[in-house]
Amino acid sequence: MNNIKIFMKKIILFTALGLILLFTFYFNQQDKVFEQPHVMAGNEHNLSGYAWSDNIGWISFNCLDLDTCGVVNYGVNVNSDNELSGYAWSDNIGWISFKESDLSDCPKGTCKAKLVGNELTGWARVLKNGNGWDGWISLGTQPTETINYGAFLSENKFEGYAWGSDVVGWIDFSPIGYDGVLFNAFKFPVIVQFNIQSVVSGARPNINWTTENASSCEGSWKPGSLCSNQAACASGSDVANVVLSEMTYTLTCYGNGGSVFETKTIPAYYTLNFINGYPNNVDFGFVVRGATTTKTKIGVTPWNGFNESVTLNALLNEATPEALPIGSYPIYSDKILSPSEYDIGSEFSIFIKKAIVGPHIVPIEGSGSIFGNLDITINAHGIAPKYQEI
Repeated sequence: MNNIKIFMKKIILFTALGLILLFTFYFNQQDKVFEQPHVMAGNEHNLSGYAWSDNIGWISFNCLDLDTCGVVNYGVNVNSDNELSGYAWSDNIGWISFKESDLSDCPKGTCKAKLVGNELTGWARVLKNGNGWDGWISLGTQPTETINYGAFLSENKFEGYAWGSDVVGWIDFSPIGYDGVLFNAFKFPVIVQFNIQSVVSGARPNINWTTENASSCEGSWKPGSLCSNQAACASGSDVANVVLSEMTYTLTCYGNGGSVFETKTIPAYYTLNFINGYPNNVDFGFVVRGATTTKTKIGVTPWNGFNESVTLNALLNEATPEALPIGSYPIYSDKILSPSEYDIGSEFSIFIKKAIVGPHIVPIEGSGSIFGNLDITINAHGIAPKYQEI
């Protein structure tokens, strides 16, 4: 009986030790996750893909490789001065830094990682070094070294090897059968055009768009995805909800290089028009002190729920082929039209201070969000004076 109790105690003891080792291993692995926020590198990463080490396995150069950018944004970048920055990731040794401030005490040669011509030079370093290991990774042959090696750029792909001593060993930037480490491989999505149809209040506008390199798109006017592959997103259309007031629409598209969005606000607007059969082409004849054009009537057509007053303005100084004479002025029956007066309009004419010759086009505009102006043509007919002998 005592032997059975001793045996059971041993089983319990070994089980407890096993659980302790299991949890220790688990939390050691979790340390990698806990460290990730400390090495976020931003989203300007033009290197991507994987390098391979027989000792530590795959090394990722961009968070897009693992689709983790939304949680941990990391990557390695070749900057405009050809210096490298940022971080790569290994599941086995953690973060590998290409950041200059982490490389200041390198073993020999030039410390900063840089692309010189088409060759990588300098060093990278594993941040989780220690226990007799310094974590240095040489990107190319260093002074006093007799072995010729290094990583180099061929078109948009890195080839060759870096050296990480006994722990990391040789790092292959172009492992056989794989893409390896690529430069500028990601194509950012582009919204080529984004159009919203103008409609009257109470109608539903048509929306259409064209994109490049977009694998999915979303619209602010409806939940869910508008398209889910590059072919479908290249050109698409949809119908939005009923428009009752000024509306803002946003199209957001995603690709393997990030995301892009475009926002358009369709304002309430109006157009000016001649109403009640009055022409936009009026005639007048000059007498001694100038002339007044035949009255015409201008109204307003509101769109998209426009409900503000409109102030009419005749641009006499912008008449063509030449401005109207100084002292000329417009005459309105009502220069400011309220929404209730849009369809009634305003009787309009122009007093000309001095004689003009031939047709003149006078633009008329309304205040606020002008959608369309209006032109009125004035045709001048000179009247020859008659002399009578007294």
